[in-house]
Amino acid sequence: MVNMIATMRDSDNTVTYLMLFFIKANSNGLSNECISCYRDVARARDEETETLITADLQQCAIDDDRLFAYLVPYVFQRLDVEAGASASVFNVVCSHIDAHQIMQLIGEIVRENVTLFRKDSFAQIVAASLDWPTTTQWAFWHLVHAEGIPGEWLIQLLPKLKSSQHAEAAANLLLMLKRADRDPNMNMLRALFSRTPSAEDTFTIDCIKILIEDPSTCKRVSDNVGNLLKKQMAAGDLHMGGGTKGASKKGPQKLSMEQVLAHLEQFTQLCLMKGKKSAEQIFSNATVLEAFSEAEKNDKVAPLRSKFAQLFAVVNILRAESGDKEQSSRTLRGNRGSSASTSMSKANRHKDEDKD
Repeated sequence: MVNMIATMRDSDNTVTYLMLFFIKANSNGLSNECISCYRDVARARDEETETLITADLQQCAIDDDRLFAYLVPYVFQRLDVEAGASASVFNVVCSHIDAHQIMQLIGEIVRENVTLFRKDSFAQIVAASLDWPTTTQWAFWHLVHAEGIPGEWLIQLLPKLKSSQHAEAAANLLLMLKRADRDPNMNMLRALFSRTPSAEDTFTIDCIKILIEDPSTCKRVSDNVGNLLKKQMAAGDLHMGGGTKGASKKGPQKLSMEQVLAHLEQFTQLCLMKGKKSAEQIFSNATVLEAFSEAEKNDKVAPLRSKFAQLFAVVNILRAESGDKEQSSRTLRGNRGSSASTSMSKANRHKDEDKD
């Protein structure tokens, strides 16, 4: 039977998607043996199951869009290993799905009937989606948001993303960070700082600004930035493209202090003096100030101090302002204490006079 269906498909490419329909309709989609027959047909045709799924959904979408919408959730339920890891399957689905069908599929996701994405393949699928048409990417990112994918799944993609070329993905990643519980761990910050600094590309700056909007995450981001700078100075990872002797030229370059400072300088240019004052909090952080103090004393960092003189000047200004505020606070507390003592002394004198 399997070989007959595989042969029939050569002359009629509707056979295998109709096979999926009958499996779902007649067994309510619960029989593993039935769905394994579909995999067997792919094997008999000497092709990958995901290749057959892609071709079937493509043809079904052309022939009958309602049947297409009926089969898509079932494919991700029963052929989840193949479909959930296939960029070509997602491309076909997102190319042909309409707004009503997206709503229906999101409903299936919300009701926990369908899981579309897998952590081990998600970044590769997003990388493939960067070349899709805008409308296809629009549908794709609706499904990503519906599943509530965490930003950590995309850490490895962040250094390669170019916001000018990949505007849809960059915009949606910012929305993911904006809506999700933010976990500004060191891996995420390293990935963001690893992006090539550019005046035309503010993606890294925008991500950091989102991460520091909450006061609790602002401190974690600041501490991580300060610790990162300290580690780079200690390891001698100061200049972009410097690397280490004997290292493979084809291997990934270490994140350098120069690259981090370039992003931080752009951050100060774009984000300081805004209403929330969250950007100033980074450079008032004790760990960050310690890192910049070490940099000012380190002779090897002298070329970077010269290159990023504006950044170092801003940090010194904010350090002075922070010190003035602390001094003012101490003076105010001292004055309050002195006033309280004076008041108590006067009260005691009045009591003594009353006794007399």
